[in-house]
Amino acid sequence: MGDRRDLRRIAQLSLPTGPGQRHRCLFALARRALALGGGQRLTTADELTLFGLWWRRAKLVVTTKDRDASLGEFLVCCERATTPLDDPVFRAADRAKKTPLPKLPGRVGRDARRVAALCREMQREFGDCEFGLSGRSTADALRLRSHQVASKILKLLCSLKVIRLITPGDRKTRLATRYRYIWPDLSVDTSV
Repeated sequence: MGDRRDLRRIAQLSLPTGPGQRHRCLFALARRALALGGGQRLTTADELTLFGLWWRRAKLVVTTKDRDASLGEFLVCCERATTPLDDPVFRAADRAKKTPLPKLPGRVGRDARRVAALCREMQREFGDCEFGLSGRSTADALRLRSHQVASKILKLLCSLKVIRLITPGDRKTRLATRYRYIWPDLSVDTSV
């Protein structure tokens, strides 16, 4: 059986923040379960436990209130998931939580500083290359109110010259916007 703390963590990471996100979140949950299993499906018991942990919190937000319909959809997602979701954005977010938030110009809020810290850790992970980041993945990783808020913060960070937009995202090809972190604290090792 999988470690219950790991199951709880990936259930938490996959929670919807509003209506209309249930399927996407269930598929992300299935892909995270695949990553937890090292590329192999979890046992049926673990999948049921994982869904139960997710449903306890998700049912407060989703508009489909039929538990069995969501469970069936989750199990189908588990069958269809082929690529584990071990997202560099979530790894960077975990590291960003352990480092001091950047000091930014003006009186920007904590959420903007958290997004800047995420961008800093993404740049560290990608080295000299630009990194891809969407408003949705930023909101999911940092548990922000919405992907629209995250997108506005990313635009703010571009205006403040904390990050530089390299290539805009494309909805048709589903490619994320590419950025480069350019704020001067990048070279300072703030790892814990």
